[in-house]
Amino acid sequence: PTHTAREHVPTDAELILEHSGAEFRRADRAAYVPSNDEILLPAPEAFLTADAYYSVAFHELTHWTGAPHHLGRDHSGTFGSPAYAREELIAELGSAMVPSRFGIDYTAENANYTANWLIPLGRDPKQLIAVTRDAAKAADYLYRRAFPDTEAQPSEGNQGNQDDQDLEAA
Repeated sequence: PTHTAREHVPTDAELILEHSGAEFRRADRAAYVPSNDEILLPAPEAFLTADAYYSVAFHELTHWTGAPHHLGRDHSGTFGSPAYAREELIAELGSAMVPSRFGIDYTAENANYTANWLIPLGRDPKQLIAVTRDAAKAADYLYRRAFPDTEAQPSEGNQGNQDDQDLEAA
Protein backbone atom coordinates (compact mmCIF):
# COMPACT_ATOMS: atom_id res chain seq x y z
CA PRO A 1 0.00 0.00 0.00
CA THR A 2 1.11 3.51 -0.73
CA HIS A 3 -1.16 5.30 1.73
CA THR A 4 -0.47 6.36 5.26
CA ALA A 5 -2.87 4.49 7.53
CA ARG A 6 -3.13 7.47 9.84
CA GLU A 7 -4.79 9.58 7.15
CA HIS A 8 -8.49 10.22 7.73
CA VAL A 9 -8.44 9.02 11.32
CA PRO A 10 -9.97 11.20 13.99
CA THR A 11 -7.49 12.78 16.34
CA ASP A 12 -9.19 11.05 19.28
CA ALA A 13 -8.01 7.63 18.09
CA GLU A 14 -4.41 8.87 17.95
CA LEU A 15 -4.76 10.39 21.40
CA ILE A 16 -5.79 7.00 22.81
CA LEU A 17 -2.59 5.45 21.48
CA GLU A 18 -0.37 8.35 22.51
CA HIS A 19 -1.79 8.76 26.02
CA SER A 20 -2.13 5.09 26.84
CA GLY A 21 1.35 4.94 28.31
CA ALA A 22 2.03 1.74 26.37
CA GLU A 23 5.42 1.13 24.79
CA PHE A 24 5.01 0.48 21.06
CA ARG A 25 7.79 -1.10 19.01
CA ARG A 26 7.75 -1.59 15.23
CA ALA A 27 7.85 -5.23 14.23
CA ASP A 28 6.74 -7.49 11.41
CA ARG A 29 3.83 -8.85 13.48
CA ALA A 30 1.41 -7.52 16.06
CA ALA A 31 1.54 -8.80 19.63
CA TYR A 32 1.44 -7.75 23.24
CA VAL A 33 4.53 -9.06 25.04
CA PRO A 34 3.69 -9.27 28.77
CA SER A 35 7.26 -10.04 29.83
CA ASN A 36 8.42 -6.70 28.38
CA ASP A 37 5.08 -4.91 28.82
CA GLU A 38 5.32 -3.72 25.22
CA ILE A 39 3.25 -3.86 22.09
CA LEU A 40 4.75 -4.98 18.80
CA LEU A 41 3.04 -3.38 15.84
CA PRO A 42 3.82 -3.20 12.12
CA ALA A 43 4.14 0.23 10.54
CA PRO A 44 0.81 1.79 9.57
CA GLU A 45 1.75 1.49 5.90
CA ALA A 46 1.72 -2.31 6.24
CA PHE A 47 -2.07 -2.24 6.59
CA LEU A 48 -4.53 -1.92 3.73
CA THR A 49 -6.69 0.61 5.56
CA ALA A 50 -6.56 2.91 8.53
CA ASP A 51 -9.41 0.92 10.07
CA ALA A 52 -7.32 -2.26 9.88
CA TYR A 53 -4.33 -0.56 11.50
CA TYR A 54 -6.35 0.84 14.38
CA SER A 55 -8.27 -2.39 14.87
CA VAL A 56 -5.00 -4.27 15.38
CA ALA A 57 -3.46 -1.50 17.49
CA PHE A 58 -6.48 -1.36 19.79
CA HIS A 59 -6.62 -5.17 20.01
CA GLU A 60 -3.05 -5.26 21.32
CA LEU A 61 -3.63 -2.21 23.50
CA THR A 62 -6.63 -3.95 25.07
CA HIS A 63 -4.36 -6.91 25.91
CA TRP A 64 -1.96 -4.40 27.49
CA THR A 65 -4.71 -3.15 29.82
CA GLY A 66 -4.84 -6.60 31.37
CA ALA A 67 -1.34 -6.32 32.87
CA PRO A 68 -1.20 -6.58 36.68
CA HIS A 69 -0.34 -2.88 37.05
CA HIS A 70 -3.39 -1.88 34.96
CA LEU A 71 -6.62 -3.89 35.19
CA GLY A 72 -5.03 -7.16 36.25
CA ARG A 73 -6.68 -9.77 34.02
CA ASP A 74 -5.49 -13.37 33.79
CA HIS A 75 -2.85 -13.69 31.04
CA SER A 76 -1.77 -17.19 32.08
CA GLY A 77 -3.79 -19.20 29.55
CA THR A 78 -2.11 -21.31 26.91
CA PHE A 79 -3.21 -21.13 23.28
CA GLY A 80 -6.67 -22.66 22.86
CA SER A 81 -7.47 -22.81 26.57
CA PRO A 82 -10.61 -21.15 27.96
CA ALA A 83 -8.47 -18.51 29.74
CA TYR A 84 -6.64 -17.69 26.50
CA ALA A 85 -9.92 -17.58 24.56
CA ARG A 86 -11.41 -15.28 27.18
CA GLU A 87 -8.52 -12.82 26.88
CA GLU A 88 -8.66 -12.92 23.07
CA LEU A 89 -12.36 -12.13 23.19
CA ILE A 90 -11.76 -9.26 25.62
CA ALA A 91 -9.07 -7.85 23.32
CA GLU A 92 -11.19 -8.24 20.21
CA LEU A 93 -14.29 -6.72 21.76
CA GLY A 94 -12.16 -3.92 23.20
CA SER A 95 -10.70 -3.33 19.75
CA ALA A 96 -14.26 -2.78 18.54
CA MET A 97 -15.43 -0.65 21.46
CA VAL A 98 -12.59 1.88 21.54
CA PRO A 99 -12.47 2.83 17.85
CA SER A 100 -16.24 2.68 17.39
CA ARG A 101 -16.35 5.88 19.45
CA PHE A 102 -14.51 7.55 16.56
CA GLY A 103 -16.31 5.97 13.61
CA ILE A 104 -13.72 3.28 12.85
CA ASP A 105 -15.45 0.22 11.41
CA TYR A 106 -15.46 -3.23 12.94
CA THR A 107 -15.03 -5.54 9.96
CA ALA A 108 -16.40 -8.95 9.04
CA GLU A 109 -12.85 -10.27 9.48
CA ASN A 110 -12.94 -9.12 13.09
CA ALA A 111 -16.33 -10.77 13.59
CA ASN A 112 -15.02 -14.10 12.27
CA TYR A 113 -12.01 -13.89 14.58
CA THR A 114 -14.31 -13.22 17.52
CA ALA A 115 -16.56 -16.15 16.63
CA ASN A 116 -13.61 -18.56 16.66
CA TRP A 117 -12.74 -17.64 20.26
CA LEU A 118 -16.31 -18.21 21.47
CA ILE A 119 -15.97 -21.96 20.92
CA PRO A 120 -13.55 -22.70 23.82
CA LEU A 121 -15.85 -20.83 26.22
CA GLY A 122 -18.80 -23.03 25.38
CA ARG A 123 -22.33 -21.70 25.44
CA ASP A 124 -22.28 -20.16 28.90
CA PRO A 125 -23.96 -16.74 28.66
CA LYS A 126 -22.35 -15.70 31.95
CA GLN A 127 -18.92 -16.07 30.34
CA LEU A 128 -19.91 -13.86 27.42
CA ILE A 129 -21.35 -11.23 29.77
CA ALA A 130 -18.16 -11.27 31.88
CA VAL A 131 -15.97 -10.96 28.77
CA THR A 132 -18.05 -8.06 27.49
CA ARG A 133 -17.87 -6.33 30.87
CA ASP A 134 -14.07 -6.69 30.96
CA ALA A 135 -13.76 -5.40 27.40
CA ALA A 136 -15.85 -2.36 28.34
CA LYS A 137 -13.65 -1.76 31.39
CA ALA A 138 -10.57 -1.88 29.16
CA ALA A 139 -12.10 0.52 26.64
CA ASP A 140 -13.09 2.95 29.40
CA TYR A 141 -9.64 2.65 30.99
CA LEU A 142 -7.98 3.64 27.70
CA TYR A 143 -10.44 6.42 27.02
CA ARG A 144 -9.97 7.91 30.49
CA ARG A 145 -6.18 7.89 30.11
CA ALA A 146 -6.52 9.98 26.95
CA PHE A 147 -9.42 12.12 28.14
CA PRO A 148 -9.20 12.29 31.95
CA ASP A 149 -11.76 15.10 32.24
CA THR A 150 -14.55 13.06 30.64
CA GLU A 151 -16.78 10.25 31.76
CA ALA A 152 -15.47 7.87 29.07
CA GLN A 153 -17.98 9.09 26.50
CA PRO A 154 -17.29 9.61 22.80
CA SER A 155 -16.10 13.09 21.96
CA GLU A 156 -18.98 13.46 19.53
CA GLY A 157 -21.70 12.69 22.06
CA ASN A 158 -23.15 9.70 23.80
CA GLN A 159 -24.11 7.83 20.65
CA GLY A 160 -25.68 4.44 21.21
CA ASN A 161 -25.23 4.36 24.97
CA GLN A 162 -28.86 5.06 25.92
CA ASP A 163 -29.63 1.35 25.68
CA ASP A 164 -26.88 0.62 28.20
CA GLN A 165 -28.29 3.25 30.56
CA ASP A 166 -31.76 1.77 30.15
CA LEU A 167 -30.44 -1.69 31.02
CA GLU A 168 -28.68 -0.39 34.12
CA ALA A 169 -31.89 1.34 35.24
CA ALA A 170 -33.95 -1.83 34.76
